[in-house]
Amino acid sequence: MIQDDQTNPQVAVELTNGIIAKKATVMLGSDLAAVCRAMAPLFPNGPVDYCLSPAFIRRRAASNSPRPSARRSFVSRIFAICAQGHTRVAVITSTDASGQDGEAGVLSAAALPENKEMVITAKEHFNPTDVTVTAQITRVKARTHRP
Repeated sequence: MIQDDQTNPQVAVELTNGIIAKKATVMLGSDLAAVCRAMAPLFPNGPVDYCLSPAFIRRRAASNSPRPSARRSFVSRIFAICAQGHTRVAVITSTDASGQDGEAGVLSAAALPENKEMVITAKEHFNPTDVTVTAQITRVKARTHRP
């Protein structure tokens, strides 16, 4: 069965309650952190919830949801950027839960001792419904321009 949560946490909770009531064994969840967070409390005893957002973090002991690790991904990406000789990075993320988690992942990875050369030159945010990020890029360029 396929259902559309409309990227809305409240709709996702309603749909999830219906799926649980039908005694599903497994549910493939959303790829948005905010939707995964809204659904998470509904799964203490099953079904297994495969939340598809790498930004969604839940304590393993209470988890009934296998998930990819965004934090590990950011650590390896930042390490690779440093290894290529790049030490100045600007971060532009969305204002939603996924963007906030993404920014936190980048900042924590950049703060690791092995990435001590990394400098975050700017942090900018955009609304997921924005048509462009021109203003954010302009501010990044102004802060990071080297004469």
